[in-house]
Amino acid sequence: MPRPYGRDRIAGVREGKLLLSCPEPKGWRARAPKSATSAEHPGTCVRWEEQLFEVEDLETHADGNLTYTLARWDERHAIRVMATYDAETEAGRNTEARAATRRVERHTALLLAAPFVGSLPAPVQERLEREYNVRAPTMSLVSALPLFLFGTFCVVAVLVVAFGGPSLLPNGVLLVGQYLFVESALRLGVVLLQGRGIGNVAGTVLYEVWRISRRGEKRTTE
Repeated sequence: MPRPYGRDRIAGVREGKLLLSCPEPKGWRARAPKSATSAEHPGTCVRWEEQLFEVEDLETHADGNLTYTLARWDERHAIRVMATYDAETEAGRNTEARAATRRVERHTALLLAAPFVGSLPAPVQERLEREYNVRAPTMSLVSALPLFLFGTFCVVAVLVVAFGGPSLLPNGVLLVGQYLFVESALRLGVVLLQGRGIGNVAGTVLYEVWRISRRGEKRTTE
């Protein structure tokens, strides 16, 4: 009996066919039986320790595991799709699965950090968009909108003071808020009218300080 690889296991033998239990899908296609409108199509041909098997059936379980029913390949079928099942192929498959999981995790983390990441320079946001599939305009919008709302409040607070009302915030905060109102309004205009990401001054300065410090660390280690 051939040996399974990784976390796969042989769940049994049924009518001379191997039942291969796998925790993750392999992309193998099961046999399509003959119907009134179509001919029979064999499943994926799997080469396993120099033996050829056909994926006759595929069963998905509630716990996420899959069971492939593998029958000896019938030579009357032409081999159209062949997959190799060996240690090297499964190691590569596991590596890709882990990489995909990391991409999903980083995609989620980037969405949660969008209010801060959206302040970074546009080229940085565009690179993150390519790597983790989170749109740069979305990150910029999520970053600019809260600052715009705060800036709007500060502008209104200044008008209240101008008309003889009480000061709602310290003067320094009101000044910063008015700046954020103008900057965020311009950023929102770029995002909504041009459909591209844009950072702010604070995010750009902090990023440049970080980048220069990293460059200094690399020179020190060299």
